[in-house]
Amino acid sequence: MHESSGSSNLRRKRRRWFFPRVLIIAAACFGIQLVSPWWGILPVCLIIGLLTSNVNHSPFLAGFLALFLIWAGFSWWIDVQNHSILSERVIRLFPVPHHSSVLILITGILGGLIGGMATLTGHTFRRLIQKEDIAKRYY
Repeated sequence: MHESSGSSNLRRKRRRWFFPRVLIIAAACFGIQLVSPWWGILPVCLIIGLLTSNVNHSPFLAGFLALFLIWAGFSWWIDVQNHSILSERVIRLFPVPHHSSVLILITGILGGLIGGMATLTGHTFRRLIQKEDIAKRYY
């Protein structure tokens, strides 16, 4: 009974760190997107995944959600600024319904996948480093 209480406290602690991690990724990627090309988010997400991997059990979801919001927000803002002219021209190239919201959704999903995979890569790299440190201690 005591063990389940400890594991529930750990789960609660991990959930508590989920939204701050999303906000850190979103803020850092928003800032880097203003001054760098689209791929500038990759090292940012990788580093954040590397540094914060112990505080959350879902690095992919945190990276996905942060970048989905950033890229969908950027594309929505651009769409509003040019009165959907650009998105209507681009959407004609793809076999999807001719709505600018579909293009915004696709853009957000692509950004989210990029951010999620980069954050998960950083998390996985940290776990690899920790396993090597543990192996060095015992051998």
